[in-house]
Parts: sequence; structure tokens; C-alpha cells
Amino acid sequence: MINYLQKFWGGLFTILIGMRVTFKHMFVPAVTIQYPTVRPELPERERNRLYVNMDDCIGCDQCSRACPVSCIDIETVKSIPGEDLGKTSNGKKKALWVTKFDIDIAKCCYCELCVFPCPTDCIYMTDVYEFSEFERSSFIYDFVTLTKEEIEDKKKNFAEMQAQKEAAKAAAAIKAAEEKAAKKDEPGKKPDNEKDVKLMGVYEIIFYLFAAVTLVSAVFVVTSRNIVRAAFNLLFTFFGVAGIYVLLGADFVAIVQLIVYVGGILILLIFGVMITNKITEVDIKTGTLHTLPAAIGVGLFTGIVGAVVLNTEWRVVDSEMPESTLTTLGHMLITEYVLIFELLGILLLIALIGAASMARK
Repeated sequence: MINYLQKFWGGLFTILIGMRVTFKHMFVPAVTIQYPTVRPELPERERNRLYVNMDDCIGCDQCSRACPVSCIDIETVKSIPGEDLGKTSNGKKKALWVTKFDIDIAKCCYCELCVFPCPTDCIYMTDVYEFSEFERSSFIYDFVTLTKEEIEDKKKNFAEMQAQKEAAKAAAAIKAAEEKAAKKDEPGKKPDNEKDVKLMGVYEIIFYLFAAVTLVSAVFVVTSRNIVRAAFNLLFTFFGVAGIYVLLGADFVAIVQLIVYVGGILILLIFGVMITNKITEVDIKTGTLHTLPAAIGVGLFTGIVGAVVLNTEWRVVDSEMPESTLTTLGHMLITEYVLIFELLGILLLIALIGAASMARK
């Protein structure tokens, strides 16, 4: 009997423990919000539907480029001289007509990445979260304030301005060509491009000098039987290649060639050879193998390349001094290719960590 009462009390006590939360909330007032009569208070940094204040938009397209899902579509037309587009609320002058500014809110992931790059703070997240629609196309919000007639007018004015510029440029080119031809026909008049011819002669001399240094040093690298001398000749090969890059206008590649190959890989190679244990007592030699097959292969390759060069009708254009590529490449590395740039940095870091780990063993 006592055992039965103990089990009964244990079961009842377990039920009471399980119902404790239920009994607790039976005497607490209800807090259910009667939506939509009563609306919840949203947090301060809520992320809901986007809004664009077109009075402050300058058409920079920063928000569209920052959007990870491409839900923002912007089109602009450059204003013609004499048009006053006004200024934004922070005093920035407008120069572009925004003819299209659509946001497909159905694609939006509410990441707010489009808000931060905006230089005028014209795009921001609102507290509007009720925008259900029956059609998917209704989720595309058009924020442009111009009418269709005004948009067509702006595009037409810009096209006319471009046509006038092209016509003026073509007329100027024809006039310059006529003046140049007239100067050539004058007796005793030296041609204007005499200086350019001299410069091209100097350019060719420098090019052939770098090419000769590269080829001769490369031959010594391959044929030298002393590995130290081969590494030293490789220095001149790298310098010659860097000089050819400079002449081709690839200044960034030339600098990388000097820093990475000459300043990094070659120096490490020389140090590795010179610091090798008992390097002064051991005569390190290199051998030449398969000379005949290599000569045949080089001859065939040279013949094919020579035939292509001689039989190709090369396009000849007026040469101009190449512009520096450092600014353009630097801008692209931190904008369009920043992810690849960072991934390469991580890859090199992993390689360094692996090398350090292997060196410790």
C-alpha cells in the first residue's frame, strides 16, 4: 500500500512540474498584438523597403554596383552645356539626367550594401514592410521623376551634341591633314615627322639592345656549366625582359618583373646556391642532354614563327607614346578585381605558412 501511494504521488508530482509553465501563464495578462489594428514597434535599424530621393540622386551608379543581387537598374544621360540640373541637399552639383532608376524589391535581400556607398545619402531603408502584390512585376518600383517625353528629349539632345562633336572632330582631322599635305608640298620644307623618325630610330636601337642582352644572357644561362655563373647571367635576362616591357608601355609588368624576379626569386636562388654547405669545396656542374632533339625542335619552331611573321599582313598605325598603366590597374585592383586580389593574397599567405612549416621540420 505504501509503495502504491509513493508511485501515485511521484506521478502526480511529475505532472505538476510539467504543467508549471502552463499554470504560470494562466494568470498573466495577454500581450498579443491585434494586427493590423495595432502595429508592432520596429527596432531603430530595421531593414525594409528601399526608397530613393531623386532630388539628391546624381546618377553615380554606386548603389547598383554594390548590390550583390543586381536588383537596381540605373540609366543616365549626360547633360548638355547650358543645362542646370541643380544641386543636392549637401551641395553636390548634378551633371547627369537619371532616365531610369528601377528597384526590383522581389530580388532585394535587404543587406543595405547599396546604402553605404551613396555619396549623397539619397537611397535608404524605410520602415515600410507591407507591400504585398498579386503580380511579380508590381515589385519593380520606378523612382524616376522625369516623364517619358522629357526622357526622350534628354536623349535626343545628348545624341545631337555627340554628333556635333564627332563632326567637329572629323572636320579638324581633315583640316590638319590638308595643312600637313600643304606643308609637305612646299619646296625646301622639312617634314614635320622628322623628329618622330629620329625618335623611332632611337627606340629601335634601344629595343634591339635589350633584345640582344636578353638573348645572349639566356644562351649563357643554358650553356654555362657553372651553376653560379648561370644564376648570375639570369640576372641580365630578367633585366632585358623588364626593359622590353617598358618599351611596350607595360610599366606595371616591368616593375613586377624587377621586384619579384630580380629582387625576390633570383636573389633567393643565388643565396641558396652560395649558402649551400661546403659550396667552395664542391664543383657544382650542369650538363647538357638531348642536344640534337632540342636543336631540331628549336629549328622547327623558328621556321614556323618566321613563316607566320613573313606571310602575315601586319596592320601599321601611327605610334604614340604609351601612357602609364599604374593608375588604371590600381583602380581595377581595388574595385572590379578586389576579390581576386584578396584571394591571391590569402593563397600566398598559405604558401608562406606551408614553407615555414616545412622549414621547421
